[in-house]
Amino acid sequence: MSNYDSQWKEQFSNAYLLAITSQAGWKIASWNVDKDLMDATIETKIEFTDGRYKSHKVDLQLKCTDSPVTNTEKFISYQICKEHIEHIKKRVLSDPFYFILIHVPKEKEKWVEHIKENIDFNTILRNCGFHYEIISSNMNELKPTLQFQKNSIFSAEFLKNSISEFDTFEKYREYLNQRMKINT
Repeated sequence: MSNYDSQWKEQFSNAYLLAITSQAGWKIASWNVDKDLMDATIETKIEFTDGRYKSHKVDLQLKCTDSPVTNTEKFISYQICKEHIEHIKKRVLSDPFYFILIHVPKEKEKWVEHIKENIDFNTILRNCGFHYEIISSNMNELKPTLQFQKNSIFSAEFLKNSISEFDTFEKYREYLNQRMKINT
């Protein structure tokens, strides 16, 4: 393992995030440093049926690993620093906040592959990113080992579905009111 291993994983995490948000049509506000346990804030515009619109933001903490604590058929477990968990428990969450775990092969050369099919080439990012939402109602239950469900894939489809219910401003306002009730 190289001294640069964590830097390479950080860069791959950023590339994965850029690929997914680009496909979904979201913007990224990346931070040069891990700011308050946030690697990036992503944003999209929600357009309501009455013509109004609202900017919607999501905060992300990115983690990349080739060796999770456990990797089963349903879960990938990942160890989070105990101090980070304690810090997160003190946050007031007005915007959604997710840990994104990008699981990569051990061999760095397999993280990105170019495969020729007929006359075209395909670029494949390996392996996958998974999301785990931190919400106020589960903060007290947070433990240093997070269980990422393998069906919770961080994808363009996930981002689009996360806002699909907000066709009216009233529904979005109710969503915000519920978030703030949970956070107090």
